[in-house]
Amino acid sequence: MPLAEVNGVRIEYRMDVSADLPVVLLSNSLSTTFQMWDGQMEALVDRFSVLRWNKRGHGASSAPPPPYTLRQLTEDVRGLLSVLDIDRVHFVGLSTGGAIGQLFAATYPEMTRTLTLCDTSSYVPPEVWDSRIANARANGMEGVADASMERWFTPEFRRREPRIVERFRQMVLETDIDGYIGCASSLKQRMLKPLLKTIEAPTHVIVGAEDPSTPVSHSEILHREIPNSELTIIPDAAHISNAAQPEAFNRALRTFLDRNSP
Repeated sequence: MPLAEVNGVRIEYRMDVSADLPVVLLSNSLSTTFQMWDGQMEALVDRFSVLRWNKRGHGASSAPPPPYTLRQLTEDVRGLLSVLDIDRVHFVGLSTGGAIGQLFAATYPEMTRTLTLCDTSSYVPPEVWDSRIANARANGMEGVADASMERWFTPEFRRREPRIVERFRQMVLETDIDGYIGCASSLKQRMLKPLLKTIEAPTHVIVGAEDPSTPVSHSEILHREIPNSELTIIPDAAHISNAAQPEAFNRALRTFLDRNSP
């Protein structure tokens, strides 16, 4: 995959171009790569160009020493779009990708056609991230992977779809530990609620009904605070709702994008 030099780091990305069509930017969760969006590609590429990217310390992107800030990760997006000469995007972010999306949409309204926030939050207590960083330091990415699978997928899904779960587990194991700690530390600063009322883009909030990491109540705050927003709850899905229920997720995402695309 190509690499772009952005803000002193190398950012890995993939651009699937469908003629001269609006760009959908897909921004992944912590300790996954852009392959987490494979199940969405067929639902998008007939009408959109799709840009996927890997945060610092994920995939082949650089892993500078931690900590990182959420502003740095957001500016990495801005820098990547500049390198690729893309002026506006439909921003779709899940979990950490959604935290970046909130700050991006508030900071760069002229670059945000629409915003889709999936299984994310405007605030998670810093001690949650202190605990997860301590686990990574003590047990490596193996310990992170075991804990993540329990939060990301329901017990029934883990029994029914072990291959999908293992694919995501491998993404976690392959994440650079500095990249994990750096991005996790950026989320300790996530105090985004005051910015939500300033978001101008049409916004779609999507959440798995059984998400224990960023539960439905967090998405209800996003929906209440962002002026032009709507909320979709995906049944029988935990934190990685796009992989747990791809048909329902894709239908909700595509309906929203079609309604808000020229």
